[in-house]
Amino acid sequence: MDANGQYRYLGKSSGFYLLQKSRTYHHGAFHLSGNQQHPPMIRGRSPSASLSYFSSTPSIRSANIDPYELPSPQLSTKLVRLYLEHFYPVLPMFYKRQLSSSLDDPAEPISPLLLNAIYAVASRICDDVETRSDPASQETSGEIFFERAKCLLDSHYDIPRISTVQALLLLSIHQQGTMKSARAWLYSGMAFRMALDLGLNRNCDHWQIPHDEKERRKRVFWCAYVCDVMASATFGRSSTFEESDCDIPFPSIEDDEPIHAPNTPESPNSCPPPGPLMVLSHMVKICDILGHVLKNIYYAKALKNADIRHIGHVVSSLTGRLSHWYKNLPPALCLGDNSDQSMHDANYPICVAQLHMIYHTTVILLHRLFIPNNNTINASPESISEYKTCAISATAIMNIANSMLKNNMLNYVFHSVVYCVFTAGIIFINSASCSDATKSFDAKVNINNIMRLLETLEKTWTSASRSANILGELAGLRELNLPTSENTLRPIVHQRSSNQLLPITSSSGDTDEVNMPSSAEIGHYDEAKRQSVINDRRRWNQHTIMTNSLADELDICSPNFSNTSQNDVPSQDLQHPTHGKGNMDPFAAPDTIPVPSQRQFDISGTAFWGVPPSLDLNEWNQYLG
Repeated sequence: MDANGQYRYLGKSSGFYLLQKSRTYHHGAFHLSGNQQHPPMIRGRSPSASLSYFSSTPSIRSANIDPYELPSPQLSTKLVRLYLEHFYPVLPMFYKRQLSSSLDDPAEPISPLLLNAIYAVASRICDDVETRSDPASQETSGEIFFERAKCLLDSHYDIPRISTVQALLLLSIHQQGTMKSARAWLYSGMAFRMALDLGLNRNCDHWQIPHDEKERRKRVFWCAYVCDVMASATFGRSSTFEESDCDIPFPSIEDDEPIHAPNTPESPNSCPPPGPLMVLSHMVKICDILGHVLKNIYYAKALKNADIRHIGHVVSSLTGRLSHWYKNLPPALCLGDNSDQSMHDANYPICVAQLHMIYHTTVILLHRLFIPNNNTINASPESISEYKTCAISATAIMNIANSMLKNNMLNYVFHSVVYCVFTAGIIFINSASCSDATKSFDAKVNINNIMRLLETLEKTWTSASRSANILGELAGLRELNLPTSENTLRPIVHQRSSNQLLPITSSSGDTDEVNMPSSAEIGHYDEAKRQSVINDRRRWNQHTIMTNSLADELDICSPNFSNTSQNDVPSQDLQHPTHGKGNMDPFAAPDTIPVPSQRQFDISGTAFWGVPPSLDLNEWNQYLG
């Protein structure tokens, strides 16, 4: 315990464990003193003294910002309620919605830095002009509170506190959504480093600290872990937390209030709504799988000198984990795929929707790299399976977003949804450039739908416009002629090939509208224009297709699509790919058959060779030239 009353963590390599006979060691911790620092408004400092302290810093003197100025009580209450209603269920980093801890100083029950960070994030979904630095510009929502938090951060980041970790995570989310990606990356890095400094990654059950503080530490760490993995995927960079160095268990005390879908009355026959910890535990599990996908597929040396056998084993293992995660979701976290009721008016908690979008994004990232180029002749059944898996998940992401848009929920999501929608859009870009007219047309309609979704997300997170611009540039690079009208006739194809993907949602000039039976089959394109869309005659259970009965649903009699107990893409199938002349050793004897285990993966022949997996602007500028 340092001089400021905060617990810090030092591992065994530091040598401190050898000094347990020291007089400073008692009650399970070293109690250190000296070099005591107090941030403003800590340990009895008056607000006037705090203001004079801050007025001496250049950033505040130039901007003339009072970091301790608070909004009106009405606006403050409104912003906190908005945050707890829409953002807290996804990342429940506060113990039972309490913004303070029993270890906090009674003179300052809530950190002003944390409070302004909450205000900044909640302002993105608040229409009150008082939250804007420019009342006429919605894009400036929350800037006032961010500037105050930035000023307060100067005196807080050198004194590790859990509240500072929470604030840094929120500030990172705010900056990422407002196109300040460099600052967002640095803020999140500070949060992760401070979390390690505080030992939030270590099991604290045997520590002599209050029980509520133990629960608080667990919640904050696992929320930081989720942010770490999502930042790693979004930026295309390595993560911070090492799995082998994290032994802290999940929090065990659930909130008193469950999570309900907005404006949805409780039904006696419905399953109990999820609690924040239920959502968090499954969010951590899917992010753990996502982290392994990034490390095994997208890291710089992940596929270097990798042979087909090894890659097949990796993909099979991760596919099995994804299937196990999905099948073991509790009913409260499912989207009702097997319900007999129409899901056209489906309304489920926003955290559940975002959870499934991250799942489908993970599926795409796992299989996308192995999709063959559209110009590839005689593509193997394995590669065709990879494409169909990605197309199904991309359509699911789009349909979930459409459902949230219809229920007025899409404006209340975290910025990670932008990355999920963008990832789905890239799959449609590839599908739109194929030679099959019907499949190409459906993909182009889906691209327009993705653009409209990003346009809606831009109202909350302005960085969505950058994602839309990248997709637009990518469509232009591939010379795609996107339909300019929703009434454009769909090409007529009399017979479908068995190797073509039947789109889950299809466009039609028909003016009839059919109720969709599941959240993965919602065909809402644009509510404002009342786009009428009908389902394809086959209505699939999205996940069953992908993990259990893909062969039956697609009428493909191939062993590569048969269900296995572990994986969608069996490793034995990837071990025996089709061998073309391009795979032969030019110096081998005539008629020599290459050994599968010696064949290395050739990424240059795939459809997404060189396509950045992240939203990093520099990578996309380089790719687009």
